[in-house]
Amino acid sequence: MKKEIQDATVNLSVKSIATIATVLFLMIGEYIVLHRDIDEAMREPLPEVTKLDLEYNVDKLWSAVKINADQIEDLEREIDIINGKPTE
Repeated sequence: MKKEIQDATVNLSVKSIATIATVLFLMIGEYIVLHRDIDEAMREPLPEVTKLDLEYNVDKLWSAVKINADQIEDLEREIDIINGKPTE
């Protein structure tokens, strides 16, 4: 078995070697760019959330909750009508 492995030959064309080198080069380049972007993002300060931003987000959330509650009530009324239950 060991002798068979030692006697094995691998035939690679110049085109195959060039393709492998190109893919390897591109992967290394992407890794370097990604690593640089991560380092840059870590150096930037975190954005501050102001009280106005927080109030705006809370107001937006409560607005969405009210809209959903109204839609649920409408659906419940429609289900009652479909089931033949008396509506209020």
